[in-house]
Amino acid sequence: MAHGERYGLSIRTQLLSVTALVCAGFVVMALLTLYSFGHIQELTRTAIHRDMAEMTRNARIGRRFSESYAAVGLLFSAFSPDEASLREKGDRIVASCLSLLEENPAPEIKTAIEGFARSLDVILEDLVQASGALRMAAQAKSGAHLALDRLTGSIQDALPPDGQPREGDGSPAPEAPEAPKAKETPDAALADLREKLSQADSLLGRIDPVHADDPSQALALLDEIMLSLPHLAILGPNVAAHVEDTASALAGYKNAARILRSSMSDLAVGMDGLKHSKDGAMAVMEGLDERNTQTTLAVQNEIADIIDSTRRMVFFSTAAMVVVLLIIMGFFIKRIVNRPLQAILSGIESLRLGHLETPVRLNRSDEWGRIEEALNTLARDLSSSYSALRESEKNYRDIFEKASEGIFQTTPLGRLYSANPAMARILNYASSQELLLQAKDIGKELFTSQGDWEALVQGLLAAGETRGFETRMQRKDGQVIWVSINAHTILDASGDILYFEGTVTDITARKRAERRLDVLIRHLKTAVVDRTRKLSVKAAELEAANRSLTELDHMKSAFLSSVSHELRTPLTSILGFSKLILKDFERAFSPAATADPDTAARAGRIVHNLEIIANEGERLTRLINDVLDLSRIESGRMSWNDLTVNPAEVLARSVDAVRGQFEGNPLVRLTVSLSEDLPAIRVDPDRLMQVAINLLHNAAKFTPSGEVRLTARRLGGENVLRVRVEDTGVGVAPENLERIFDKFQQVKSGPTLEDKPRGTGLGLSICRQIVSHYGGRIWAESTPGQGTRVTFDLPLAQPQPLTKDAAG
Repeated sequence: MAHGERYGLSIRTQLLSVTALVCAGFVVMALLTLYSFGHIQELTRTAIHRDMAEMTRNARIGRRFSESYAAVGLLFSAFSPDEASLREKGDRIVASCLSLLEENPAPEIKTAIEGFARSLDVILEDLVQASGALRMAAQAKSGAHLALDRLTGSIQDALPPDGQPREGDGSPAPEAPEAPKAKETPDAALADLREKLSQADSLLGRIDPVHADDPSQALALLDEIMLSLPHLAILGPNVAAHVEDTASALAGYKNAARILRSSMSDLAVGMDGLKHSKDGAMAVMEGLDERNTQTTLAVQNEIADIIDSTRRMVFFSTAAMVVVLLIIMGFFIKRIVNRPLQAILSGIESLRLGHLETPVRLNRSDEWGRIEEALNTLARDLSSSYSALRESEKNYRDIFEKASEGIFQTTPLGRLYSANPAMARILNYASSQELLLQAKDIGKELFTSQGDWEALVQGLLAAGETRGFETRMQRKDGQVIWVSINAHTILDASGDILYFEGTVTDITARKRAERRLDVLIRHLKTAVVDRTRKLSVKAAELEAANRSLTELDHMKSAFLSSVSHELRTPLTSILGFSKLILKDFERAFSPAATADPDTAARAGRIVHNLEIIANEGERLTRLINDVLDLSRIESGRMSWNDLTVNPAEVLARSVDAVRGQFEGNPLVRLTVSLSEDLPAIRVDPDRLMQVAINLLHNAAKFTPSGEVRLTARRLGGENVLRVRVEDTGVGVAPENLERIFDKFQQVKSGPTLEDKPRGTGLGLSICRQIVSHYGGRIWAESTPGQGTRVTFDLPLAQPQPLTKDAAG
């Protein structure tokens, strides 16, 4: 570490010392602040403990007193004629009020609570008496209603059906007091009595101990009822007796009502006393709340005074400490920073003015010395950089002047800032100076469209650059040319745009070539559209023809199916009758014709002709069956009865079926070679036999002499059964190998008339359809004059039936 010339310390060490001194000052300030806050906390805690305890106790007593008064209100709201329950609930409320005295309240609160308890005890006595009076009134009411019901029954018995009193019953009616003149009947009088009694019951039932209602109106109604009863005694002695009972019951009801009124009056007085006691206690509570509020304000003022004094102490001590620290820091900063900094700034100003040869001299060995060395090195590097920059500017100027593309610089407002000779040459100006002087606004004077210039500016402002912007510009001679502009923005240190810089390339020749190419493309598009239209017409015609062919094919299949069905019916009859005639002829006529040679020869011809009819009928039956099978396969109506069978057994039965045909030609030998390990296969055994019989039948038919060989084996490594029929017959020409599997296709077996096609031409086609249905394939290989080999493969796995289209 370098050392200073006086202190022997580096700038870092000196600044750390000053920082430590400042931190020590702040620590002292922090300790002083902590002491002040601790002092405030202690004073505040003392004030709160002294004054808030009593406030809390008084608030708790006031809350419990309010709860007791609310319990009294609930007791009166649940008023019922049950004296024991009322007394028990009231005693609990009084005990709750007296328990407040255990909180050691203020004397005035204690006096108010005791007065409230005494008033509550008195009113509870009144409430119990009122409850008893109410119970007695309820009992008297029941007796009055019962007596009135008995009176009503006696009156109903005394009245005749017409509702008038009976005459001459032999019993003298008691003299009734003179009643006011009225036209009421006994029923109306009873209804009036019941109405008044109901009103009295309703008034007495609405008596509320909280509001202490007066039952005087109910008493007046009972007096009216009692005055009306004697007028009913004239209906007979029995009615008179019930009238007296009813009057006695009403008198008891009236007496109970008077007692209830007296109890309610006492209860009202007690309620007033209780309310007065409660108001007095609440006034005391409010006075205590006011005193608590004043106490709280006093505590707040005391705390505020403590905080103000502490704030002043902290402020003045902090200000003094800050002033001392500033003085010390100012001294050290001036010594450590200001003097060397002034020297460094003078050296930087010299560099700014271009005096790169004037070095900075501080003669210090600390960090300022290293800054001095760095500034002097920077001056030497700047001198070298300026030399290289002047050389680079010269090279750029050479490129600018000799470039083949136009180079320009312009402001965003369209003022051309600079342009190279190539730019002037493209626009047909004599020099770049002439271009700069005459092109005041390139958007209006050089661009043919002001909108293109605005679009170029907007693109540069948005993206900062643009590539391949094509537009038209006007040369000095008025000629319009196409140009391609590549430009970008040049920014200053703050990111603001200084100007646009870019290149201009004349693309007029390319544009002319593009126009010619566009004309050729339009002609080509027209030709393509015309050709496409013609092809569409042809495609529609082909589709229509295809639909017609499909319809014809369906019609043909339907026709063949119908004709075959129609032919089978008479053909079956012909076959049956021909065999029957042949059998009858051989049994009945042939023995009788043996005596005469001519008759025997004629009988032989008849037998031969009948056999020809039977054979040709069977051949026609096979033909019809082939046509029907092919029609069913193509139409998707073939019934496939797939079973898991042993292919060796099926092929053996096929050989048995055609063995007679081979026995008829002793020159042809049938050989069968079936592998012993043939696996089971899932197929329709009848269809597999049909394929094998057709192939064997064809081999026998086209083999005059030689051998026909049937082989079957499983392909090694493949899940496939391969069956092959080979013969040494006349063979098939190579160009006909695919045709023989088409419908109704036959080929000649030789050059003579006897070698003309034989059969229907459907056998191999049906074989291909059956094999394809099970996912297999069939093909033929042949050498003319040497024989033919027909092979078909069937997959051993369970196949998926093909659709109608796949089968066809």
